[in-house]
Amino acid sequence: MKMKIVRLMFCGIAVFSSLFAVAAEEPVLYRATVLPETFCTLKFPLRLGFQLGIPAGDNNAFFSECFSSDALRNELSRLNERLEIGLLVSHIVDQNTGEIVVKLSNEAEEAKGITLRTGYLMRGRGYTASVQAEKIFGGRALTLRVQHEHAEEMLDAKRRKIPFWRNSAGLHWRIVPEMSGFHRCTFMLEPGSTLKLHDFSLLPENSSSAWRQESINTLRNAGVGALRWPVVDGMDFYNWYDGIGARDFRVAVQPEKTGLKQHDFGTAEYVDFCLAVGVEPLICVPLYTPQCADERVRNLSEAARLAADWVAYCNLKDTDHPLVRLRNKNGRSKPFAVRHWELNAPSAGALLPAKMIAAAVVHTVNAMKGQDPGISAGVSLAGNDPAALAELLRQAGPILDFVSSNAPRAAEMVAEFNRANKSALMFAATGLQSDYGMYATELLESFDDSPGGKREHCLNWYRSLGWANAAVSRLASGQDGPVCMPYHAEQVLELDYGTARLSTDIALLSAMIGRFPAVEPLRTEVTGGVRKGQPSVYAARTEDPSILVVYAYNPAEVECRMELDLSAMGKKLTFVIMDQLSSDINAALNNSELRVERNQQAKAVSKDRCFECSLRPASFSRILIKE
Repeated sequence: MKMKIVRLMFCGIAVFSSLFAVAAEEPVLYRATVLPETFCTLKFPLRLGFQLGIPAGDNNAFFSECFSSDALRNELSRLNERLEIGLLVSHIVDQNTGEIVVKLSNEAEEAKGITLRTGYLMRGRGYTASVQAEKIFGGRALTLRVQHEHAEEMLDAKRRKIPFWRNSAGLHWRIVPEMSGFHRCTFMLEPGSTLKLHDFSLLPENSSSAWRQESINTLRNAGVGALRWPVVDGMDFYNWYDGIGARDFRVAVQPEKTGLKQHDFGTAEYVDFCLAVGVEPLICVPLYTPQCADERVRNLSEAARLAADWVAYCNLKDTDHPLVRLRNKNGRSKPFAVRHWELNAPSAGALLPAKMIAAAVVHTVNAMKGQDPGISAGVSLAGNDPAALAELLRQAGPILDFVSSNAPRAAEMVAEFNRANKSALMFAATGLQSDYGMYATELLESFDDSPGGKREHCLNWYRSLGWANAAVSRLASGQDGPVCMPYHAEQVLELDYGTARLSTDIALLSAMIGRFPAVEPLRTEVTGGVRKGQPSVYAARTEDPSILVVYAYNPAEVECRMELDLSAMGKKLTFVIMDQLSSDINAALNNSELRVERNQQAKAVSKDRCFECSLRPASFSRILIKE
């Protein structure tokens, strides 16, 4: 009996040992050899970019102005709905500038005024509040009181006066909040006085532009390569005439579909924003379809003329042209010089066949290039039918400069056309491979019946990894130019105590690619154990000639090892820095979100110029090698 127990114990130990051996099995080892052979020198370095919607003036992710015209409208509406004893309020909209001019009469025995809610203000930071004031009757003084929305105490009230020798003047106050957060600023009149007030403003000190400097710096430091605009959920047509001129006279963009109430971000603001970030504009032009929601555009000819007018308004110099005169009237004497234009074409179907879409593209692009032959015009074709892309290229290929398509099996067609046209285009979507990669797609399908919704748990992370990998995989064929992804700049910026930062996974992946953009792709060979989901590795020289960059994507559920062999480079290498974003896709399924970790390691390169590292499951890595 004892002997049987001992035998069973030994058997149990043996089984446990074998299971442990399987569990502790060494990760598969791959060898990535970087060769000095270059494909080409990219005309434009590879970077990732984002979409842009139409942010409102009180969207403090972009605008430095801490008062919004919406805040003023809300206060005027509140005063009209609720009688303020002793305070008479009326307002008009200036026909030339579109600014709201408020007339205030204080007939009470104490100071009264108008209150505006601010954007997020940072404790200890200096701000300048200002308003243009005109004396109508009585006293010339205006007092500003500032109060945090969750505090009873007020900052010291400060009194400013219009000089007695003038009837109007700009009045200014310096504000240093004692608490971070939203505040209320009340402009108070003395009893018995009547003033006209307009041009309310609250800006951070030393603000050099209309844009929030923290957001501009964050996008610029991330190496953003493209900002595609306008892209708004629910919008099926954009009429650019609605986004020019005085802001208070602009028409909101399909408010019943988009939810937008303002149009503070039109053509001029978009171009200014691109210049501030340091990218070239890429303007999206909607291709007319019979379902067009704009009643002012009744047919294809009118839509093509609208697109051509947009090109003329942005690019022409002829001062006698009516659209140039309109641009000058709106305060823009110099052309915007927008080179890249992209038609958004819908997917083909029974009601809208591919031949009709292609014909509409030909008609519209010809009209646009008729105004400025020097523009680069392309098409982003929706849908999953590669035959529709083939028809588009057959009809419109001779006049197109680039094309983008999400259709499966269209990648080769897209790449061949763009290479033949030598275009350094800005893709609306990469469309060069599946969002996730073939292995990841199969992996996600295997999770369909998993408890806790494992597929949804991993979906967004694999989508982000897939876009990043699709972008860098273009290096293997020497393709260049920025890649614009279907993520909004508004989505990737987060305000943290008044400071903008990159907050999402795709934003971090974008920064990993954009901060050291590839300029010379290098030949890279990967050898090792063959299995599904093996890593992809791409190498290139960067804008800094002393730094090589290697991107590695591991889609698998398991970790693998990679030996990076740099011996063929024939140069003295000093050290390696590796950044990695990874996620444990086997983590608890009840988590509300998939936790993504960022890991970094640095070490000296060995004498044989090899560097061994771990590629974690579902990870994307950037490896910098200093020569």
